[in-house]
Amino acid sequence: MNQPLLRETPSAGKTPSERTLASQAVFWCGIAFVGLFLVNTAAVILPPALLQPAWQLNVALSLQSNGLQALIGTAMLATSPFLDPDNLKLNVRAELIRRIAAWICVGWLLLIPLLVFRGAELLRESRSNAELRLRQFDQQITLLQQTRDEQSFRAQFAALSPSSPPFPVQLPASLDRVRAEAVQQFKAQLSLQQTKLESEFRASSERFVLQSLRNSLLSVLLTLGFAAIGRWQTDGPTVLSNLLQWSDARPSLSPPQRMRARNESLLGLDELTTPSAPQNTWKSNKSLIWRWRIQWNQWYESYQLRRSAARNKAAARRYWRKNSR
Repeated sequence: MNQPLLRETPSAGKTPSERTLASQAVFWCGIAFVGLFLVNTAAVILPPALLQPAWQLNVALSLQSNGLQALIGTAMLATSPFLDPDNLKLNVRAELIRRIAAWICVGWLLLIPLLVFRGAELLRESRSNAELRLRQFDQQITLLQQTRDEQSFRAQFAALSPSSPPFPVQLPASLDRVRAEAVQQFKAQLSLQQTKLESEFRASSERFVLQSLRNSLLSVLLTLGFAAIGRWQTDGPTVLSNLLQWSDARPSLSPPQRMRARNESLLGLDELTTPSAPQNTWKSNKSLIWRWRIQWNQWYESYQLRRSAARNKAAARRYWRKNSR
């Protein structure tokens, strides 16, 4: 009678150990992915230059390019407790990872304006630098055109074209003719450089728009991934589930009705008109703050009116006293 029980005991104890090993493997693989993301990010961040737009742009692009590693690692860390539900320590760690992921999804959204503004700033700065160089080149051409002796002409020509061979000791023609040919040649180069600058700036602007769209889509996708993992409360819905429930529960209203509903929501009137609606602590606190704000504005306006009336009365008394004398 005892032999079947002894044969079933090893098989019954084998399943939890396999689940534990699988959960540990998934957890540590997630740690490895997150560690790769942190190492690659640290290589770009160090040394820090917080006030430089180029450094900020490089860090943001590095975060986006390595964001898939962070997403995979976070997903593995958050799903590892499902393989071993009895492991309390693993559940606590996964819950902490979910709380952090809820905040990280907000950070991915904040990368969109940073990438757009910093990229536009660097593009505008590069264009202004190129235009400054062209203006300096134009000023040097003007100085070359204003030269009156051969020595100043040679010095200005060497400054404009340092790579060109110098003129021979004896000029091939008169100074006025040589100067006019040199000025014409440099003006042709200036116009060619201006045309090239415009074409390069147009191409750079097109690449910037496409790159901004790509970066924005990447940030949105990473936000959705972390929103599907993160949650604010233990055993509560994820951030993505809350967003989907809010969008599904929102009725299709016209713009005036939507504005009226928004005002009623801010003032807390929708809770008074719909008593069967579920209670929301955050919404009730927000409506309470708005009530206090409206009461404060009303009291401050009445205070200003009383103060102005008192000032007018005091001015009228001073006027009558002065005239009565």
